[in-house]
Amino acid sequence: MLDTLKKYQNRLQKSFPISYKRYVYHRIDFDDKMIAIFGARGVGKTTLLFQYLKKVQKSR
Repeated sequence: MLDTLKKYQNRLQKSFPISYKRYVYHRIDFDDKMIAIFGARGVGKTTLLFQYLKKVQKSR
């Protein structure tokens, strides 16, 4: 199951070229234990998460 999720994640990342940071990205403390991201459709919630994921994967 985990392998399937990783494959899906990698496929999504490849189809999601992100060359900029959302304006709220720098205001979020990703070291907190829990972060809530909510908003209307199309405001960039998924983009924000993919940007963070990309940063985390580069640091490995």
